[in-house]
Amino acid sequence: MQAIIVTLILMTLSWQSYSTEGLVCYVYLPTTDRPRAVQDGLSGAYPNVSFVVFGRFQEFRQRVSHENPDAILTLPLISQEVEGYQTVLQGYAQGQSSQALKLLTVGEQTQIAEEMVVGVVDLLGRRAMQEHTAKMLNLKSVRVRTVTKLEDLLTLLQFQDVDAILVQSSTVPFFINRSRLDLHAHALNQSRLGLPSIAIRVSGSGTGKRVKEAFVPLSSEIQALLGVESWQEP
Repeated sequence: MQAIIVTLILMTLSWQSYSTEGLVCYVYLPTTDRPRAVQDGLSGAYPNVSFVVFGRFQEFRQRVSHENPDAILTLPLISQEVEGYQTVLQGYAQGQSSQALKLLTVGEQTQIAEEMVVGVVDLLGRRAMQEHTAKMLNLKSVRVRTVTKLEDLLTLLQFQDVDAILVQSSTVPFFINRSRLDLHAHALNQSRLGLPSIAIRVSGSGTGKRVKEAFVPLSSEIQALLGVESWQEP
């Protein structure tokens, strides 16, 4: 009888260890949706997970550093720079874990050169974004103007503060539909940005299994919200 009781207790403790309830996930994704809409969408799809969605990279980085959430949902470019976290699920769409980047300009003609000024969303901090943008454009260096929100890139073009903006290919229709400018998208060879991924706090016991159990169900609404069709283990 005692053996049965001990077994039941151990089973209960095991279930509690891997229950998806109580998971806390911080989110930063530069999308065309408002942070509140992203948070509501995620919370509705995954009610056992507590989401905090950030609209600014700097705030996301500071809060993750100080509060150590169980998981973070963001772009691989960002998560790989966050100490103490390891990717457990990578988003895929059309069989790819990344999407092409495009250079959006006013007018059809453009010449990629070091003297050009490029608008980008701040994903890493200004200096790191300058280096990353130069790499994506296959340049030694480039001048950048950073913004905190995706839609603010359009303002840079409208006021001629930049020569071009660097965006994910999936967002090009958003900019074209919202502007009366003569916008043209230019393909960039081999320049891609990873799709959203989920990383867990390395020190969290059993968190990896809990996160996978929580996030693997992927509804069509969440696919559209995050721009991914499936999760796969890296």
